[in-house]
Amino acid sequence: MQKSSSRSLGRITTTTIGVIFVLLCIQNVTLRRTSVHELSTANNKLTTKVTKKTQNDIIIPTTMKQSNKVDSTMNSNNNKMSAKEFLKFKIEPKQFEIYNHPFPCIRTSKSSNDEDATGFQYIKVYKTASSTVAHIVKYIANKRGRCTEHSNHAAAHEFPSLSTRKTNDPKSFLFTFVREPTKRGISDFFFTRVSQMGREVNITNFKEGCCRPKLKLNGLAGFQLAYISTEERMPQSTFWNSTDPTMIQHPNLLKDRVNNVFHSYDFIGVSDRLNESLVALSFILHLKLTEIIHVNYRTSGSFMPEGKTCIKLAKSVLTPDIEKYLETDEWKAITAGDKLLFNTANEALDNTIDNVIGRNKFKQRLEQYDSLMSLIKECDVICASACSSNGEYTEPTSCLPCMNEKRKQWYNEQKRKLLIST
Repeated sequence: MQKSSSRSLGRITTTTIGVIFVLLCIQNVTLRRTSVHELSTANNKLTTKVTKKTQNDIIIPTTMKQSNKVDSTMNSNNNKMSAKEFLKFKIEPKQFEIYNHPFPCIRTSKSSNDEDATGFQYIKVYKTASSTVAHIVKYIANKRGRCTEHSNHAAAHEFPSLSTRKTNDPKSFLFTFVREPTKRGISDFFFTRVSQMGREVNITNFKEGCCRPKLKLNGLAGFQLAYISTEERMPQSTFWNSTDPTMIQHPNLLKDRVNNVFHSYDFIGVSDRLNESLVALSFILHLKLTEIIHVNYRTSGSFMPEGKTCIKLAKSVLTPDIEKYLETDEWKAITAGDKLLFNTANEALDNTIDNVIGRNKFKQRLEQYDSLMSLIKECDVICASACSSNGEYTEPTSCLPCMNEKRKQWYNEQKRKLLIST
């Protein structure tokens, strides 16, 4: 009897242990399935985040990747800065050196807009005294032997060879002019949108048309910087977008773009200091003062020929809402790259005058140039336009006879002063 009871207890114990084992196995499988499900869910969430992040990242041009100048945190959502903070950046001190070669007179049958950027190259930025400087470029190139020159409106990135060009190249001289960005934006708006297109002066039209949207340079922290940069063009909205309108995106990359401009050009003038810039250019490129004279072709309130008709150039009278907008953090962020470019160009011009030319030597030549320009000013009426003061179109008259006469008159005066001094 006792043996039978022991056997029954053994069977019960064995059965119980088996049941417990099965239950543990089932629980283990359930836990594994739960872990796999949770891991899969976590991976899906991570993938979603990465996908969204990738969609927000900008596409970096190949040349920028290779240059190693891209900020390592440029794709971080925290990589933003106000215009006030950004303009505290200081670009490496720059001065433009004397061009140590004969004038780069390249004669070719190619168009001045060809991709081969050799010869006398001027990047003509809208509303930076560009027509005035273009006339000077054409005169110098013709006088030096009908040399190839570029003086038409075309952005620097349209010339691929400029991206690998080095300064002080014996076969080319590359220069441009910049302007204080708010003044340039106002001038461009009234010239293009108001005078040429007949648009009303209001804040909506100003925001839409101050920076030539057809050129697709919006959101690059300044029209001028995007236009004169010799690097591959960045995608629109790289440095500014309307979703965060008071902040600059990728400020370190933007600073590098400004810095690179000053290592790509042989000279950058400032149209707000036009005469000083032209005299400095005459030292750098070994030009005569009579080669850099100019007349006022356009003034606001006058008429300008367009085909065989005349259009009136509207005066730049701002509405109160536009004036207020130009003081906002949004406008300052939109133009921050241009502002740093302009500030650095001013500093570079002063450094060139002080350290390369010599302040006293420069001042003496500037005084001579001012005396020459006072004579040339008498040609303004003849040269200004093919339109009368009443807006009537007449066949244009050549400026050259008047300007050549004033050149000779000035030369004779200089000779007389030299004789008196000796």
